[in-house]
Amino acid sequence: MGAKRSSLSKRTRFAVFERDEFTCQYCGERPPLVVLHLDHIHPVSKGGEDTEENLVTSCVACNAGKSDRVLGDIRPRPDANLQFLSTQQEIAEARLYLEAKEQRDDLHRQIAVELLDVWDDHAKGWYKRPDAITVIGWITDFGASEVELAIKTASRRDKTAKLGGNDAMLRYVAGILKNRRNEA
Repeated sequence: MGAKRSSLSKRTRFAVFERDEFTCQYCGERPPLVVLHLDHIHPVSKGGEDTEENLVTSCVACNAGKSDRVLGDIRPRPDANLQFLSTQQEIAEARLYLEAKEQRDDLHRQIAVELLDVWDDHAKGWYKRPDAITVIGWITDFGASEVELAIKTASRRDKTAKLGGNDAMLRYVAGILKNRRNEA
């Protein structure tokens, strides 16, 4: 005959919940998605006691599903090593992203300098030069080759059409790029 079930103290309940990090040790769910209960690893109906060593945090669904079955000698809990490796992978991917972003940003700055040289070669000082931030924005949105092509196209067009104003070529390059985006 199994041991008599008694009411567990709030202190015992909290100690087990805290030990198990307020996480169901069967499925890994946490409040507020689930309501937590305590489960006897070795069921009371089969002689299990109300000790902290025999108690585990469980959600309502897992506790009901287990019922009074014995799962074995190994205490169920989420695989801490798997969680650790998953977190380490996230950290490594975040670091790689930051490294790649820094490299990309450096390359965009270098390309912007080169494209401003292309601008200077084609605008021949007739038109206001865009700032590097504008060129980097174009590179980010359209790619370096599209920006270079737009600069060259605008300089040829502007010389023949005699567009007016100090920033005419700047507006024309922006228009060419916008039209290419709309065509895509």
